[in-house]
Amino acid sequence: MATYGDGEVDAFLTFLVPEWAESAVPSGAMAEETAEARRMWREKPPVGYGSPAAPPAIAWGVNARGDLLCWVTGERDSGRWPVAVWSRGSLAWHVHGCGMLEYLVRLFRGEFDDMRADDGVRRFVHDSPTKNFIFGGLVMTILSDFLREYATPVMSAAGFKKKGAEYRFTNEAGDSAFLTFSTTRIDPEACVLFATCSFVPEPYWAWLNRRQAEDKFPPTDASGVLAAYSVLPPDAFAHAPASSGLARARWAFSDRNRSDVGTGLAGQLKTEELPRIERLLMRPGLLAEITSSRSPSVRRWGEVQSELVLMADHYTTPQQEMLLAAPDLDDTFRRDYREWVAKRATSGE
Repeated sequence: MATYGDGEVDAFLTFLVPEWAESAVPSGAMAEETAEARRMWREKPPVGYGSPAAPPAIAWGVNARGDLLCWVTGERDSGRWPVAVWSRGSLAWHVHGCGMLEYLVRLFRGEFDDMRADDGVRRFVHDSPTKNFIFGGLVMTILSDFLREYATPVMSAAGFKKKGAEYRFTNEAGDSAFLTFSTTRIDPEACVLFATCSFVPEPYWAWLNRRQAEDKFPPTDASGVLAAYSVLPPDAFAHAPASSGLARARWAFSDRNRSDVGTGLAGQLKTEELPRIERLLMRPGLLAEITSSRSPSVRRWGEVQSELVLMADHYTTPQQEMLLAAPDLDDTFRRDYREWVAKRATSGE
């Protein structure tokens, strides 16, 4: 990382590094993906590993399928950290007994069937040409000005509150939606960014914090995402319109087309994304999306687990028990769920 910085290998694998932040709170894609990795570790740790309050995972890469590539930071010597991959397909962790460099070599040789890259020569596009462009947080300033002019008027009119590059709305049921913008530094001629809609239903936030007293719950934030999707740009505003996967989700603008992209984003937020967000903030609507066969899926947890927790206040005990009989659930989850539902019912009386 010190030599090459961040960047990506074609449209298959994106490398993450810490971002410049406006405050002491970590920000950017690396911080966001690490929070997601730790959440999944707590919910479903790798075989042979426990589920500590602070999981030993740091995300360093994301592939085109949305799989998370992480270091397992249990050793004091970072050179001995193995690689763990959270697979969106199997919804499981795979820990590889090798470091990052060896893992990448083996990956591009095609030795990992579950993470096979497309055939062809891999080309790393690194970030060094953009050092002057991003100096002093210039990219963050450019993004902030862009959002203030084009996204904030639309989102504020819909009741969203802005903090940094994130917009949040919480409905009367306590369910929250987040629209988060983040940059990736891969093009010296443009500001390249992602826009992600995330959903944190109140029951899922309560489930994640179930071992704490209710009055001790931390404020809801996007780390508790149950479902999410990328806001895809139209071809004219996409950084790589011919790409697929994660690369296709990148918006891009420069001084030349800033106004066109901003106006297009504002229009898309108003006519497409806000109606979809409104629908997914209703639990039946979110459930329909989570359990659909639509690809890519919005869910970030197992389908049955998501349904059980999301609809905990709506399903009868027989309905819950029928879902709990699913063979892919483990006994620990069944026990914890029953205890949590009983406690939740008592506290709601």
